[in-house]
Amino acid sequence: GYTTVFIDADGQANGTYALGLPKAPGVYNLLVRPNDDGKWEKVLQPSRTPNLYVVQGNEETFNIADRIKETSFMRRLQQIKDWADFVVFDLSPSFTKIHQAAVNAADYIIIPSDAEPFGALNGVDRAIEAVNESNEMRELAGLEVAEIMGVIVNKVERNNLHEAILNALNDKGVPIVEVIPKRIDLVYAAVSYQSIFEYNPALDAAQKIQNVVDLLIAKMQESRAKEGQ
Repeated sequence: GYTTVFIDADGQANGTYALGLPKAPGVYNLLVRPNDDGKWEKVLQPSRTPNLYVVQGNEETFNIADRIKETSFMRRLQQIKDWADFVVFDLSPSFTKIHQAAVNAADYIIIPSDAEPFGALNGVDRAIEAVNESNEMRELAGLEVAEIMGVIVNKVERNNLHEAILNALNDKGVPIVEVIPKRIDLVYAAVSYQSIFEYNPALDAAQKIQNVVDLLIAKMQESRAKEGQ
């Protein structure tokens, strides 16, 4: 499988919890104490899934924003670019400097959103604005820009409100990568410390998430093919 690093840059650390690991200041150490407890060999924790490594988060992540630069993630990821195939960021809903640092380090952006008006519309607009700002900086520096792959809309139900929100996103010209239906099984999987593929791979939500994974793998292979030309 592909070597993947999951960076839980959300102070709530739900991703760390869902992967069955204790909350810890991994992200804080990675960025604030890079020459001490933040060395990669100290912050990378293996998960029970082969080839998946986690940089854990905890409430200390909320204290990072004023102590980092917008290139902090970019600099650290350069150190593992020949080892890791994928690096995935999980970020909090509220935009901070840590989001900008993550966006600046990313090649591809997928914007997760729930199907509620504020998150789906205002939140997506703010995320796109951040990517555009990052891309302007990259172009000035002669770097490749990040690609917005689109939005994953979560917890979607069959009702008029959610249908209207999906239509509004389409009207904005934002690609919808996948629509994940609201399923109690996703909650059960998380509290059981299992991925949805371990819990019940036959679920429609599992297939939709697999579609996103397949899309990311295809993007990586396409990028590597261009580099080899």
